[in-house]
Amino acid sequence: MELYHGTTQIIQEIDLTRGRHRTDFGQGFYLGSNLDVAQRWAKSRAAFSGRPIVMKYALNDAIFSDKSVNPLVFVEPTLEWLDFVRDNRHKG
Repeated sequence: MELYHGTTQIIQEIDLTRGRHRTDFGQGFYLGSNLDVAQRWAKSRAAFSGRPIVMKYALNDAIFSDKSVNPLVFVEPTLEWLDFVRDNRHKG
């Protein structure tokens, strides 16, 4: 599976502690499967400083069957998704 991250800097190593608090999906490193969305995000970030960069990552689908990993996958907005977003926006 190919995933993308829109940014303004080349990321050598992912650091989950650098993410912002009170975001829709919590502090972390965001990836998405839509290249266009990543490009638009990179451009919007570059409007403040830097140049738009889209990082591409390959994720092995087997990660979803690994019992030591607890991924949340939302294919579409649901009540569970809405609760998750609300809870993250209010975490301190």
